[in-house]
Amino acid sequence: MRFTVGRDQVSTVDAKTKKMTVERDGKVIKTLPITAGAPGTETYNGTMVVSEKHTVTRMNSDMVGFGGEYDIKDVPHAMRLSTSGTFIHGNYWSGRPTFGSVNASHGCIGLFDQRGGGDSSTPGA
Repeated sequence: MRFTVGRDQVSTVDAKTKKMTVERDGKVIKTLPITAGAPGTETYNGTMVVSEKHTVTRMNSDMVGFGGEYDIKDVPHAMRLSTSGTFIHGNYWSGRPTFGSVNASHGCIGLFDQRGGGDSSTPGA
């Protein structure tokens, strides 16, 4: 039996340096500034696999145990990394200076994006 698997793409996030490196077929194709989990809500550390992709989705803090801290109806380019609610997603509400300089999320990995996500491409894809 033969089959072909798609491209080999790995994104490595470093919450300390606030950067994500994207490698495709063993070659670095992008390094992007990110924001990760703030102190007290640090991003899970380990190997994760994208299990869902959403062009736009709603994220509500009640659903992951943070009470009424946030309810964002139009989170762009969201990709689920864990069953507990860890996502990598576009973020338009934090402002560009946040990315690469401050870990400010509730555990998700955020990449600068525009409201609605602009085109249908996925950050880092």
